[in-house]
Amino acid sequence: MGLTCSCTRKNIEKVHGEVIFRNPVRKQEDALECGSFLNLRDACLHKICCATGEDGEYELATFLERMPEDLKGAVFRTFVETQSLTLQMLSNFSTARLSSVSFHSGIPVTDEWLEYLPYGGLRKLELIGCFGITDKGMEYIAQGEHLTNLNLRQCINITSDGVHAINGLSELRKLDLTACKQLTSRGLLTVAGMRKLTHLSLDRCCLLTDDGLMTLRKLEKMREFSVAHCFQLTDVGLEVLSSFAYLRKLDISRTGATTALFDGLPEFRYLHTLNMAGTNINDLLGESMKRMSSLRVLDVSCCNVRDSFVNSVKELKDLQQVNLAYTKVSDRGVVSLVSHCIKLTSLNLDSCNIGDFAVEHMIDLKDLQYLNLSDTATSSLGLTGIENCKGLRTLILTCTNISNHGLKHLRDMKDLEILYLDTRSISDEGLLDIAGLPSLRELDLFGARITDTGIKYISNTQSLESLEVCSGALTNTAMEYMCNLKNLQSLNISQNHKISNTGVAKLTALPSLKSLNLGHTRINDDVTQSLRELPNLKTLGVQGCLLSRGAQVRLQSNMRVNVVGVCK
Repeated sequence: MGLTCSCTRKNIEKVHGEVIFRNPVRKQEDALECGSFLNLRDACLHKICCATGEDGEYELATFLERMPEDLKGAVFRTFVETQSLTLQMLSNFSTARLSSVSFHSGIPVTDEWLEYLPYGGLRKLELIGCFGITDKGMEYIAQGEHLTNLNLRQCINITSDGVHAINGLSELRKLDLTACKQLTSRGLLTVAGMRKLTHLSLDRCCLLTDDGLMTLRKLEKMREFSVAHCFQLTDVGLEVLSSFAYLRKLDISRTGATTALFDGLPEFRYLHTLNMAGTNINDLLGESMKRMSSLRVLDVSCCNVRDSFVNSVKELKDLQQVNLAYTKVSDRGVVSLVSHCIKLTSLNLDSCNIGDFAVEHMIDLKDLQYLNLSDTATSSLGLTGIENCKGLRTLILTCTNISNHGLKHLRDMKDLEILYLDTRSISDEGLLDIAGLPSLRELDLFGARITDTGIKYISNTQSLESLEVCSGALTNTAMEYMCNLKNLQSLNISQNHKISNTGVAKLTALPSLKSLNLGHTRINDDVTQSLRELPNLKTLGVQGCLLSRGAQVRLQSNMRVNVVGVCK
């Protein structure tokens, strides 16, 4: 071939066994010279993706004309993933045979973009958070007669007229209209004609009413159905569920559903996931749920359920994930649940009226990976019950009675990735027991009594990516210790008024830092020089700081940093 190009090994990666460039538009003069490519695909991808300069559009069109279809798809995905695709470039792909296109909010997609999509072989189209799409764009999507999966989540400018424009998409199996807030029951008349639908999400479509929902009763192939946060829906409209006997996933959270709804519904013997959070159900529903033998995931958070409900649900011994947060379940109910449902992998007990008695009985939950005990009376004594839950990955102990002594029970949790210890009963001493956790990525010490010494104890926890310490006791010395946390991406040290520009300057040793909260510290305009040395910084919190609006504007324009907080 005789092709050579500027590239380095660190700028390429393998995806499904193939080599692609991480940054396809990187200029050749910025890379190291090498004599050959790893394969022909590598060479073509780089040559094409670099053809976006002065004559790039012409070169791109020329290359695509002679390119195999699978390679065209790889080039297209690379442009999308790196957010370097433009409308002009997109027009060159209008005849490509792409089976899947996914655009997210990072690319400024408008109706005009949809005109140039290659609909011929398109099966899946995702347009998540594309606010620039209106009903006009839906007319172009109507060309996708082979589409089986259409995701319009958060396309907030689409109305019922836009949905009506795609009434000819008879092959659709999956349709996501989440947060299309202008959608009304009139739009559901169109959806009702898509008889092959198996997955439908109408979350946060707050204008929907019972009458509209009932038009969907002929969609008998439905497997996953969600109307979460559709506040106007009541049992009357939700009776449409009686037509969905083969449901595997159902979300009716934050609707007007009551216990009476389930009296007229089928057994749902195939139902795997059920979310009824924030509805008007009560303990009586427990008896009806005994028939849901396939249920694995249950969310009844913020519902008026008590121990008697749990005593019924415990018969579903294959349950894996249960959310009882903000319910009236007590120690007795939790003990009953964990004694029978020993396959649990996730248990949320946030703000339940429980304490050590419940936690001590979790000793047999060998598969537990997620446990939330926030705002409960759990103390260090209770943690003996989870000492043998070696597979825990997330443990939330915010606002509990856990003390330093209790953290010794966490020493051997080698898989623990996320730990929340936002409680005043934790101080520097306790951190000695968790500093050696090899997988810890996220540590929340927001309100714990941590000083510079505590930061020194955890300074060698190289796996940390997110850290919050807002005790008010940190000084610039703590920033020196933090310099060892090379993988840190998010740092919240707000409310520590002893931290100044000098301390922040130390953080320039953290090149991966993306989010930094310096609210209510002693920084001023001079800190901007240090912040410029954080190449990946995207979000900066400065509320309550002496940072002028001029400095804020400079940071936003020169570094493209999102500055949050009120400046003088």
